[in-house]
Amino acid sequence: FGYSLSGGLDMDGNSYPDLLVGSLSERVVLLRARPVINILDKTFTVTPSKVDPAQCTPKSCMTVTLCFSYNQSAGDPNYSERITLQYTLEADKDRHPPRVRFSGSQSATYTGDFSMPDTRCQSQELLLLDNVRDKLHPIVLSMNYSLLERPRTFQLGPHSLDAFPVLNQDQSHENETKIEFQKECGSDNQCYSNLQLRSSFVTEQNQPLPRVNGSQVLQYSRDVRKLHLSINITNVPSAPWNGEDAHEALLNVTVPPSLLPSSVRPEPEGERALLPVPPPVQAELTITFEAIGIMLDTREVEVWLDLSTQSTQEDLQPVLAKLLVDYSIQSSLSIASSHIQSYFSGTVVGESAMKQEQDVGSPLTFDFQVTTKGESLGTLGTILLGFEWPYEIPNGKWLLYPTEILVNGNDTCHPPGGLINPLNLTLLQDQAPSRRRREAWDLSPCPQEFRDFDRVKVAGTATLFLRSQVPTITMRNHTVRFSVDVDSELQEEQPAEIALWLVLVSVAAGLLLLGLIILLLWKCGFFRRANTRAMYEAKGQKAEMRIQPSETERLTDDY
Repeated sequence: FGYSLSGGLDMDGNSYPDLLVGSLSERVVLLRARPVINILDKTFTVTPSKVDPAQCTPKSCMTVTLCFSYNQSAGDPNYSERITLQYTLEADKDRHPPRVRFSGSQSATYTGDFSMPDTRCQSQELLLLDNVRDKLHPIVLSMNYSLLERPRTFQLGPHSLDAFPVLNQDQSHENETKIEFQKECGSDNQCYSNLQLRSSFVTEQNQPLPRVNGSQVLQYSRDVRKLHLSINITNVPSAPWNGEDAHEALLNVTVPPSLLPSSVRPEPEGERALLPVPPPVQAELTITFEAIGIMLDTREVEVWLDLSTQSTQEDLQPVLAKLLVDYSIQSSLSIASSHIQSYFSGTVVGESAMKQEQDVGSPLTFDFQVTTKGESLGTLGTILLGFEWPYEIPNGKWLLYPTEILVNGNDTCHPPGGLINPLNLTLLQDQAPSRRRREAWDLSPCPQEFRDFDRVKVAGTATLFLRSQVPTITMRNHTVRFSVDVDSELQEEQPAEIALWLVLVSVAAGLLLLGLIILLLWKCGFFRRANTRAMYEAKGQKAEMRIQPSETERLTDDY
């Protein structure tokens, strides 16, 4: 471009040095300095300095004021060219969405022009959006400006450059101010909250689910489609320094795969559950879940509730809402014939002589009916029917001998231990299966042990219980007592026959004895009439006793 520079010369007389550059083509280039502008009295204020949402109106909440003036950094002190600054105001630029907007616009950004030296100040209204949650952090309002240059056209000759000034680059072209919210947080303007959270699983009628050992329990049913979690949040002071505004309180809910969030009442704004919890107001909400994954083997359901706030509170910890799932099987056990009568008789034989079922004794059939309600357990558990019965007497002889167990009238059941038909007796085949529905026992004969008794009562028990490795599946054990009265068929001994002659002799002896007694009484005067004196003496005793004579005595009295 050139090899010769010449500076320090003011070629156009504007008091700024210019620069001459020489070139090999015998041409000279003049580089002239443009006027440099200093921006003075930059005023960038917002009133009020603390915004109270309750005092805002739909047309005015905050007023932003800009004031500018300028001069030349050097050169002609009377320089007064008309210049225009272009400025941009931006509020909450780091927040999405912002909490404010400019009047007449839905944007938090405003661009304007400021002409000098005619204009001294400009004002813009800044409005607060509805339902602002974050009142803890201030609204940051920034302003930057630049010089709006006029269009230029190329002209030969040293024309004046006063109309094309530039800004002094040593000055900052940006400013920033903060707008605080009016908070009830003491003189330090720092909020110390005291958020407390309680939760409970409730029914559709908002009644808490029952508790067992301190934990809520859900009785599993295929009809359970929804779960409702009631949440109560308070911000009540527990000390003089806490319980202040809980700004931007946020509830984060962590849900297990077995639940699907369905609805929240009242419905929060947006996807995040932002809760306004100023003191001492409390927040109530109910979250409804679809119970899509609660099965028979579901042991518990855990929902974590994490409450946070932009205020200062160091003791906030996640809260666990835990629900135990319990499946109580409804079962019943009954005996079709709880009182059965039988007889013992026959000849006593040893075990080695028993070959067939009839060798044991008369058969007894017990019919147990088992009923359950609810969903099938499948591989998660088994319902068992247990029996206890007296199988022998103290001397070791059989009393009730179990011969066979039939399930549903057809399938034979063989419990472990070899308890059923341990002697491998041949069972009778002519008995109707319908009468042997659950359990059949035979009664062994034992007349020599019970020959002095007319009836023997034999009692036993049957218990229905659950066997499962899943602790949430439970069933109340159900025990039924049963008994059988066994009567003796032994005939009572009859007295021996009495001979006829013995009867006749006995009658004759009795009549002779009666005659002798009568004769003896007659000899003793037993049948004579009492004398008159004795009769009068008796009457006198009666009179003294105030006993009236009888009608017979009155008619037979001999005076």
